[in-house]
Amino acid sequence: MSRRCHDSEWEQLDRVGARGRQLSLLREQLTRCAAVNPFYQRRWREAGLDVEKVTSLEEFARRVPLSTKQEFLADQSATPPYGDRLGVDPADLVALNITSGTTGIGQEAYGLSASDLHVAGDSMAHCLTWSGLRPGDVLVTTTPITFLAAGLAVAEAARQARVVPIYGFGLDKKLLVDLIVRYRAAAIFAVPNLLIQLQQAAVEAGYGPGDFASVRAIISPMIMPPFSRVHEIEQFWGARVYDVYGCTQSAGAVAASCEQSVHDGTGRRNPTHFVGKHFFCEVIDETGQQVGPGENGELVITTLRRQASPVIRFAMRDRVTYLPHDACGCGRPFDGFLPGETGRFDDMVKVKGINVWPPTVDNLIFGHPEIDEYRARVVLDERGREELLITVAYKPDRAPAGAADEALSRAIAEEIKSTTLIRPRVSTVDRLDHFDFKPRRWTDDRAAGLQKITW
Repeated sequence: MSRRCHDSEWEQLDRVGARGRQLSLLREQLTRCAAVNPFYQRRWREAGLDVEKVTSLEEFARRVPLSTKQEFLADQSATPPYGDRLGVDPADLVALNITSGTTGIGQEAYGLSASDLHVAGDSMAHCLTWSGLRPGDVLVTTTPITFLAAGLAVAEAARQARVVPIYGFGLDKKLLVDLIVRYRAAAIFAVPNLLIQLQQAAVEAGYGPGDFASVRAIISPMIMPPFSRVHEIEQFWGARVYDVYGCTQSAGAVAASCEQSVHDGTGRRNPTHFVGKHFFCEVIDETGQQVGPGENGELVITTLRRQASPVIRFAMRDRVTYLPHDACGCGRPFDGFLPGETGRFDDMVKVKGINVWPPTVDNLIFGHPEIDEYRARVVLDERGREELLITVAYKPDRAPAGAADEALSRAIAEEIKSTTLIRPRVSTVDRLDHFDFKPRRWTDDRAAGLQKITW
């Protein structure tokens, strides 16, 4: 497959050349922040950092301290509403991104200058180009255009890539399917859960595979597993799936699948590449060292070109499996990570002293094609013992009954026990609500249970 370059000058560099360019941009960013950004001036002075001594990417990772969500929130609280890290005159802002607040800690605010908005769109446009979109193609996107970063980035990317967007967030699912068919959409941008809902709506409306012949690409953030549904999605739409990883801290796409898509059809997963033109990314272990190929670690991002609210060595709290640039045959010089294995360190749940990762359970449960949706609750029983409760809902046309239902519940419990060492109690219900954007399937009710036991 020929390489679909969005920026040939960058993407055809060799490894040494690409890292040299990243270092040059990084040193410019450090120098600028040291001169005009009060947050980083103060932070680096406390750390004893002299940016002139950062002469390599290795020195950067060794000398420059990590920044965290808590530090950014404290900065905003001390100097509202943007914090000292804004680093530009507020009159130079053209947009504002705010985090969703799903961690429960608080919402960070990030300003964008006109240049920042262009960078956000260009980073996301890599994803569109790599997935095969061409000028004039119709893109159905379901990302909400709000204070969240994704919607604005996709809109700007569509403008730069000269594709025609249909904004479908919040639309009736059948209407959305009708629009895909009527306007011969070339690509759909949606989270896996919404794609499954669209498939169900299409079947109910009487559409068949031939009605979606125009669709060539499914763009979906695989940070939201299950990866096990990729095959189902590809078979239904007759199109390849392309991963995209974005965040508010970057304002755009930090990483995306190249033309190889997320897998080659044989079970091998191709890396999701970092967009090295705009970001320098690290994957570090508990000691702060870069992990090796195939190892898990925390993603750390640095924005190379951002003017307002720059992000320098931000610890994302996202757990990824690092893959080097040569793990993919596309030839790009950018490292990346394994799609479908990304999870939040903040979402890790400790049950009976065991670390349980919700994405792992997602992949196990949705590996059963009968399952439509599920919920998980961690509770305390009447004796104060921790217990994991799993509630599943079947697809209307795939629901087993009687002994088959009981056997599937036992199989799910055994698979989870084998993988996590925790045996859940599995039950079924007729229906569970779906998620149109970020799924939140897990709840921890142990505090309520403890109160009940105490009183």
